[in-house]
Amino acid sequence: MVRCMIMDHPKSLWGEAYATAVYLKNRLPHSTLKGKTPFEALKGTKPSIQHLQPFGKKCYVHIPENSRPAGSKLAPRAYEGIIVGYSDSNKIYRIWIGTQHRVIESRDVTFPPPESGEVSVELDFIPSLKPETANAPSDDGYESEDRSDPEPESNAIEENRTEMPGLFPESPEQVRQPPPATPHKGKQPAVPVGQPRDPRDNWEKIPAPVVPFKGFKGKPLVSTTPKGTPPQPPKRSDRIRQRKNREIEMEVRRKEYDEKVVEQQKLLASYIEDVKENGPGDKATEQELIDQYKEDFRRYRAELDTEYRDISKLPPNYQIHLVTEPSTFNQAMQSDDQHLWKKAIQTEKDALDKAHTWDIVNRPTNRAVVKGKWVFKVKHNADGTIERYKARYVAKGFTQVQYQDYDETFAPVARYDSLRLLLALAAHNGWIPQQMDVKSAFLYGVLKEEIYMELPEGYRQDNKVCKLRKCIYGLKQSPREWYACLADSLQRKGFVPAKFDPCVFIHKNHHLYISVYVDDIMIFGPDSPFRKEIRQLLKADFECTDLGNSKFILGIEITVTNNGITLSQRAYINKILDKFGMSNCKPVGTPLEPNLNLHKGEPEDQIEKPTEYQSIIGSLMYASIATRPDITHAVTALSQYSSCPTEDHLRAAKRTLRYLNGTKDWNLFYPKGNTRTLDGFSDSSYASDLDDRKSFSGYVFRLGKSAISWRSRKQKSVAVSTTEAE
Repeated sequence: MVRCMIMDHPKSLWGEAYATAVYLKNRLPHSTLKGKTPFEALKGTKPSIQHLQPFGKKCYVHIPENSRPAGSKLAPRAYEGIIVGYSDSNKIYRIWIGTQHRVIESRDVTFPPPESGEVSVELDFIPSLKPETANAPSDDGYESEDRSDPEPESNAIEENRTEMPGLFPESPEQVRQPPPATPHKGKQPAVPVGQPRDPRDNWEKIPAPVVPFKGFKGKPLVSTTPKGTPPQPPKRSDRIRQRKNREIEMEVRRKEYDEKVVEQQKLLASYIEDVKENGPGDKATEQELIDQYKEDFRRYRAELDTEYRDISKLPPNYQIHLVTEPSTFNQAMQSDDQHLWKKAIQTEKDALDKAHTWDIVNRPTNRAVVKGKWVFKVKHNADGTIERYKARYVAKGFTQVQYQDYDETFAPVARYDSLRLLLALAAHNGWIPQQMDVKSAFLYGVLKEEIYMELPEGYRQDNKVCKLRKCIYGLKQSPREWYACLADSLQRKGFVPAKFDPCVFIHKNHHLYISVYVDDIMIFGPDSPFRKEIRQLLKADFECTDLGNSKFILGIEITVTNNGITLSQRAYINKILDKFGMSNCKPVGTPLEPNLNLHKGEPEDQIEKPTEYQSIIGSLMYASIATRPDITHAVTALSQYSSCPTEDHLRAAKRTLRYLNGTKDWNLFYPKGNTRTLDGFSDSSYASDLDDRKSFSGYVFRLGKSAISWRSRKQKSVAVSTTEAE
């Protein structure tokens, strides 16, 4: 069987051919099992064969929109490949993509129509199946259709021969006999000489019989059900076809809904930009116009959700991915949203000019010129809706020379533990955290070194460069200089840096705390005139956007209620699931398989794209350190295989994604009025790493009932006992 499978295909597919052969043999009746299949003997249900396809059959695999590169609007929407096997699920095929020399698994597979000379066979009749097991559920979760024996074979055959003479042959040899040539008035004979008569020629006149196929030893039958018999339930194949049609219709409506929502978001962003640029000039009037338009937008959105009520209840992850972020200046200028990107670029250029960031000078001959590039980002709200289009001109800091272009470096990034601690305190005291965003924060840092940089694309001049006066995004020293400027401003207002985190500032005389994450500032404290005064003072020192009550920061959605504060990363989890094609995966109950044994990979076993595994681990790591302590150990255990991942490692990482798909609604809850007792819990495994026999340690600390700090890591030395490991 295997030899026949790979006869016309690459010999490197022998492993796939063997696996497919075993898969098929397990679904064929066996004499030692009294006509049952091995699959039925093992699981007690008959296998489904509706999904079986010939080995090597040509097919097309759909390319998800988020996997298409930018600028590929006219590129193909599918890969061409061949069927080489099946996965554990009936709905997923293993496809060999010849142009990429790799095998992928996909459920979005389309088969071309049969070519001339091919006969399509419906695998929906197995003579060996017994009537008493005909209605047993199949392995894909659907009940099998009724396959009970029809009327006696001889009577049906005689009826066929009487009503349809010549349709069914007496013997297989008669199929190969050419029909007698008869005169025909048309340009071509009714049946070409030398070809068998196709039974499908009479389908318009007779009920459709089961078409005989090679290897079928029975004789084709037609239905002999008497007239007036009550209609039977639809067959399984019909139910599957109806279900697929419903799924297709749902997908079409989903795309329509997505396009309308995104179109309205673009209009909202464009309107806000237009009001700020060409509005009346009075900020109060401008804000009133924007609020009025937002109210109209919410009313339209409510009407749209009512129209698409079956779609609008689904998770709102479409807004994040339908707008493609360009990676270069040329891509932005050629995209469908070029007018929005042009406004974002001009806004950034105006901010740079207003801050007098540089002086335009002749290109120096004795100094290296730092290169720069535009970075584009679509900013989103907590629910995934578009907030604004943002462009930033950054320096390529990797071209700087240490001790010539920069000296010390530091990034003002508050620890997640500190942020959760402040949120837990706010929930305990009933405070509502507030948030501010500093515009072009790094431009407030004063540059001490002499640095020359290229002018931005779209504004370049011959033989001209800019000599930087202030820090700019991308320079090695920019974060440190910005922190020095902000810390000086806060210290003048009575704040001091915390000893446990230099990016947390505590006021000397008031219950007021400030956390800094680059240019995002969160203020924690009671609602008092002093807190309002601090916000006004910060606005006086820096150009800030007052975001009001905190709702979304660092990919974390913050929800404040009367009962406490909730932290969620649902939108981020939806994003990474969609990124790796796992949005519709089947959820599981644990991040890793119980008693999973993994070993370091060998170079010959490494997967074709190790960057895919590394990207999954990086995405999971961000979720684990922010709001998901339940996957921390899984991420720690899997991250040690990033240098040489194998299929086993990739399968384990995708299982963690499947776990997240089933638990993406889980969140951290910090109750109001919680006790302020600090509790700590720790535990460890013993020699659980099979490669070096080191143990894993883990801990979690809670402020009352609020988890604020957790970690899992491999120990640095080998423990010789469980006591030493703990």
